[in-house]
Order: sequence, then structure tokens, then C-alpha cells
Amino acid sequence: MSSYIAFDLDALNVARDVGAAAGISEERVTHGLLRMWAWCFREKTEHVTATHVRGFFGADAVASLMAFGFLATVADGFDLAPEAAFRVRGAERYLRISEARKRGADKTNSAKRERAASVAPAAVERRSSDAQATLKSVNERALNDALTPSTEHRAPSTIEELAPASRSPRDSDLMCADFEEVIGTPYGWNGAKDGTAFAWCLKQAPLEEVRARWRSGLKSNDKWLGVRTVAQLRSKWNDLAKMPLDLTGDWRSRVDHSKDFFGEPHAQ
Repeated sequence: MSSYIAFDLDALNVARDVGAAAGISEERVTHGLLRMWAWCFREKTEHVTATHVRGFFGADAVASLMAFGFLATVADGFDLAPEAAFRVRGAERYLRISEARKRGADKTNSAKRERAASVAPAAVERRSSDAQATLKSVNERALNDALTPSTEHRAPSTIEELAPASRSPRDSDLMCADFEEVIGTPYGWNGAKDGTAFAWCLKQAPLEEVRARWRSGLKSNDKWLGVRTVAQLRSKWNDLAKMPLDLTGDWRSRVDHSKDFFGEPHAQ
């Protein structure tokens, strides 16, 4: 299963200013931000040091990133010796996605183990009975032919052999995890209606693009673009297509300017 790192428009809007403050190009800033978020996702942490920042951006960009809200000082009690550490703002949402995937996999595997445990005794008993019947038949044939019976009795399979192999969470689990992360409550999957709509969306684009439009619809404050069900995602699929990097047009009237890139109110 592939993962993706989203790059919000608010972060793109200030990339040039961050680069100017740090003395590096706008492209190095955007690439450095992606590398920093990806590193936090892989390492399951939201903290970096100044050395990490130099590696990601190729420059001492800590002060610039803090000024524009991408880094924050770490609360007292966190020690990443021998260097001071900084909290990467925006990394927490990727850690929540990782945790949601883990919970989904654990839940799926637990259910499979429970089903295997309930099925295995009956299967073992059935195989044992079949083996005994085979042995009796062989013995009877051998006695009738006046031959010494010679049979091999194979032990029944263990529970581990009968249990099906575990698998990763379903794609629909990730859609539910996105909903819970953005909206804050569990998603109630609407049976065949959502299933049919989700299958249609996957025919139009890869899972990463489907999830990107899903999250955009969930976050949107626009009455038309906002979605709360997978069925609505299908009906508004074309409207939720990604906007081009040329940030012009009437879409600005739909942006919630009261909040910044991290979903927090702008400082007064």
C-alpha cells in the first residue's frame, strides 16, 4: 500500500518568502518541507534538530521556518541531546494516519484469529475422523487379502496452518480513517451505496488521488464542494479536481482566510 504526503496551498504561498529569509530558492524550500514531513512520517516522530533541518533544506533554515510557522520550540522536558529539538508543525496529522492504519490492521488480524480459533477445533476433529475411517478401511482390506496391514497416519493440521494469512487494511478503512481525522468522529459506511461510489472513483484515479479529493471535500467550507459521504464524493468528483499552481480565479472566495495552513486561527 502506498503512502502520500499532501502539500497544502497555504504552505506553497509562503515558500518563496521562507526561501528569501533563509537565502535559498523557493524550490529548495518546497522540496525540503516534503522531505521533512516524510521523514517524520517514516520515523513516527514530530521532532527534528537543527542538523536535520540543514540536511532537508541544505541551509540553516531553522529561524526562517519558525518565523513562518513550520517549526515550533519544544515544550520543557523533551531532550534530544546533544542538540535542541524543534516540533514540526503539521507532522502530527501524518502520525495520526499511521496510527489509524495500525489500529485497522490490528483489528482485522484479531478478527481473523478469532474466526480461526472457532473453526479450527471442528476442522481438526473432522480430519481426525476421516483419517480414522481411512485407517479402518485399509485394515479391513488387508485382512481380507491375508496381508499384514501397513498404514501411515498423518497428524491433523495445527490451528496455525488453518488460519488464513493476514492482510493490510482495506482501502475503505483508509477513507474512514481520513474522515475521522478531519471531522473528528467515526465514519458510518453506507453499505452498497458507498461501496459502488468508491469503486467508481477508483476506476477514475489511483487511491492517493481519491483520498486527496475526499479530504479536500471534507475540509471545504464551500456549500457546493463540501462532502460528508463517499456517495457525495462521486457526485462532486469533477468539482474537487486539484486546482492548478497558477493561483488565480474565483476559488479565492471559497478559502477560509480565518485559519492558517495548520487549521489554527491567524494571529491578530
